[in-house]
Amino acid sequence: TLCLWVGAIVLNALLSTKAKNIDFACTPWEEFVGKYLLFVSAALLQGLLAALGDIFLLGIEMKDPVLFVQLSMLYSLVFSMIVYVLVSLLRNVGKALAVFLLVIQIGGSGGTFPVEVTPAFFQAIHPFLPFSYGVNGMRQAVFGVTFATLKTDIHMMLIFFVLFALIGFFCKAPANRWLDPFTQKL
Repeated sequence: TLCLWVGAIVLNALLSTKAKNIDFACTPWEEFVGKYLLFVSAALLQGLLAALGDIFLLGIEMKDPVLFVQLSMLYSLVFSMIVYVLVSLLRNVGKALAVFLLVIQIGGSGGTFPVEVTPAFFQAIHPFLPFSYGVNGMRQAVFGVTFATLKTDIHMMLIFFVLFALIGFFCKAPANRWLDPFTQKL
C-alpha cells in the first residue's frame, strides 16, 4: 500500500498534469480527463508490477494471490486519482500535501501498529484515510478473506476515487483561473 502511494507521488513528479505541446485549445475538464488517462495507465501497470514483485521476487506467501494483484491495481488507481487531483489543482502545493498525507496515513492507518494502540489523534482520523482500507484489504488477500470486511474496504476505496474524481472535475477550471496568474509570475 505504501509503495503504491509513493509511486503515485513519483508519477506526478515525473509527468505534468498540464496539457503541453498540443496544437488545439482544450477545456480544463478535457485536460483533466485526458491527462489522467496517461496517469491511470501508468498506475495500473505500477499496481500490477508491485503485486507481482511481492509475489515472485519477494516470495510473499498469501492465501489469495489473484485478489492481491487485483487489489494492488485498484488501490494504485485510487491513489493515483487522489494524488493527481491534488497536483492538478494545487500544483507544487498538491505534491507537498500528498507527501504530508503519506506521513499521516503511515501512522493513522494501522499499517505499522494496530490503530487501537496509537494516539487519539490517529484513532480519530483512521476512518478517513484511504490507507486504512488499503492495508486492511491487503491483509485480507494475504491472510484470508472475510468477504463482508473486504466489501467494505473496496466500497470505501471506490468512494475515495469518485469523491476525488468529482473534486478534480468540478474544481479544475476554478483552480486554473486562480493559480495561472501566480504560475506565470513564477
